[in-house]
Amino acid sequence: MESWLSNLTCFQTVGERLSLTNLLTGDLFKVSTARSTYFFRITEPRQRLAEMWKQGTNAAPIPVQIMGCTLGLSSTIDPRSLFCGGSLEYTTESGARTHTSSAIKELASHRKARA
Repeated sequence: MESWLSNLTCFQTVGERLSLTNLLTGDLFKVSTARSTYFFRITEPRQRLAEMWKQGTNAAPIPVQIMGCTLGLSSTIDPRSLFCGGSLEYTTESGARTHTSSAIKELASHRKARA
């Protein structure tokens, strides 16, 4: 299992909104929805690239691009943040597949220690 997954207990709730623009390489964040809990480790912040692991699976983390947050069935997306009540949207397979979560219930993060 990836070493960053051993830190899953260190998250702090961030409130109703998580800014994607303030995340740095190595930062971790958690998105809990009605159906799933997702964990992300930022690998390239400007393009919102990350490794994602879904709680309850034995699969290894997969590379994703975080597209942002949508509201309801709207095609409008906020690429700068995730927010409670909205839906997480991310792509896999270099953008070939788009995934949209159920409504976000909780957001939490863990900043990588900086030297």
